[in-house]
Amino acid sequence: MKENNVFLNIYSFLKLFKNKRTHVFALPILLGVLYKLNSIALFIIPIQAIKSVSEKKFSYTIKNIFEFFKFNAPPDSYTYSFFLILIIFALFSLLYIHKLKAFYVEKIKKELLAINLNNKSLATNTPLYKKQLNKKINNFILNSENILFCLILFLSIFIYDYQISLIIILGCYLYNLMTSIKNNKIDINKKKHRLYLDGFVLKFFEVLNIDSKMFKPLTNTIVMILIMTLLLIRTNSSISIIFIFLIRIFQNNMLNSLKRFLKGDNTFLNFL
Repeated sequence: MKENNVFLNIYSFLKLFKNKRTHVFALPILLGVLYKLNSIALFIIPIQAIKSVSEKKFSYTIKNIFEFFKFNAPPDSYTYSFFLILIIFALFSLLYIHKLKAFYVEKIKKELLAINLNNKSLATNTPLYKKQLNKKINNFILNSENILFCLILFLSIFIYDYQISLIIILGCYLYNLMTSIKNNKIDINKKKHRLYLDGFVLKFFEVLNIDSKMFKPLTNTIVMILIMTLLLIRTNSSISIIFIFLIRIFQNNMLNSLKRFLKGDNTFLNFL
């Protein structure tokens, strides 16, 4: 059985952006990424707000952000008002971005359908064709969002702590390896050392009765244990709780993206 290579799938997907017709998707993809980043903000900001309001002062992190952008931090007495305005602004931004993205996606679908309707050789004026076109467009936008979003989060984590970012990438590789071995069983055409590795992993799955549904929590657990071990051997092991949340969000999104590519559903590759 031919191995489903996630990296080849991603590479094939990225090649689509060379096509000028994909440029029309740039705005909804960007809006989708902003929506995901805004969602993270609505998750992290209230955590920081509760901490700051309970202590009745801004944290050093918030003050450093103001200093970085050359702004004066507001007095500590305005802690509640500042976070209240920030949370409301983030919430309304999320709603506006969602509506704006939905508008442009619907517009693109109508335009592509109209173009294909002009092709008399295709039976495009059917509910089935419209459903398939919608699925392909949604897949293309979603996969593009996931790639760009994960790239942004990975770069953020790498800049903050490159060692932890490498551990996360290792976790993604392990997830890909486990899924590939489980899906493809044993391939006799593989090299001898890979045959031993695949056989060992499959035996491990059988003994512990592990199915593919357990790969994600297993990978998450391994990554967090490795991060915990890294912090143990460091001289300065302090780490922000918000950074831990960011790691979990990135890891979850990365594994979900890998899962989509490992399914081998490439229907989004042929609608342009």
